[in-house]
Amino acid sequence: MRKFELISKEQYEKDLKDICEYSDIEIPTRSTKHSAGYDFKSPISFTLNPGDSKKVPTGIKASMNEDEFLAILVRSSMGFKYNIRLCNQVGIVDSDYYNNPDNEGHIFIKIQNEGKEALTIKINGGNGQVGNIIVDANSKGEARGYVDNPSVSIVNNSGGMNDYYAIGTEGMIDVIKDLKLKDIFTSSVTCTGDLASDFTYYFYESEQTNSVVYLGILIDVDNTCKLSGGMIIQLLPNASENTICYLENVISKYTSFNDLLEKYSLDEILKLFFNDDYEVLETKEVSFKCPCSKHNFSKALITLGEKDLQEIIEEDHKIEAVCHYCGEKYLFNEDELKVILNKIKK
Repeated sequence: MRKFELISKEQYEKDLKDICEYSDIEIPTRSTKHSAGYDFKSPISFTLNPGDSKKVPTGIKASMNEDEFLAILVRSSMGFKYNIRLCNQVGIVDSDYYNNPDNEGHIFIKIQNEGKEALTIKINGGNGQVGNIIVDANSKGEARGYVDNPSVSIVNNSGGMNDYYAIGTEGMIDVIKDLKLKDIFTSSVTCTGDLASDFTYYFYESEQTNSVVYLGILIDVDNTCKLSGGMIIQLLPNASENTICYLENVISKYTSFNDLLEKYSLDEILKLFFNDDYEVLETKEVSFKCPCSKHNFSKALITLGEKDLQEIIEEDHKIEAVCHYCGEKYLFNEDELKVILNKIKK
């Protein structure tokens, strides 16, 4: 007879007692009527950083006929969205693994995060005073960005940013994800000037995830950023009605993230929203880092083509390339330009 069972409490005491409650273990279920397989849910919470692997105890054992086996696979969405893989590609559970004397047939699943995700966001509000906004970031928390017109005053009367004036209301937001797979994924949504609402819509429309996005920024008198921050709250697929109602009440209570940033730390903001009913799984420093280099700019100069590069050599004898993101300058003299030109000719 085919069936999933919870491991016994005795086996739980050996494998899981120190990391979860017995009641946290759930029998695998089909997510929809016609799902091809059953979803295992981890009874433990953990963070899986890019490059890391984790052996996850499920608290489950499986009974089946003697001539059958259970195949363990990763959901396609986990691979496409998060680059999560099984360490052994396909897990095989033999029928005689069930109730074996060593561990009762307790199923463990080892997964790995192979992601090196890079994200680019392009915002062109159409009629915004700062012009195009481009931000690059990766899974390490490293980011860089620039705007076309950084000197434009964008502060409003309360010290925040005048979103509609600065960003514009007649353009598009492009989100480009490079998961280091074969294809790059691009999604676009209309830019209304309210970026928090626009990204909330992006998550719903492009990733089919119900979300709430909070963004806040305070501008100093010299037009620099004094304080900024954000928060994304997303519902899990099986969120209960109680959870949804609770979040709706909290969201209606706190509407200005600027006010929260000015008065509270991030930890205090979490407590305002969730009391003490939350767990911090990971903290990560966010930093500005620009990977530009003279070598990268030399490759960009190749794209100018033989004719344009020859004109620069003959007329100017040099060229200075400036990185829009960090302002770093790279000077190429005549000899260096000739080396690049020879590469084009080859």
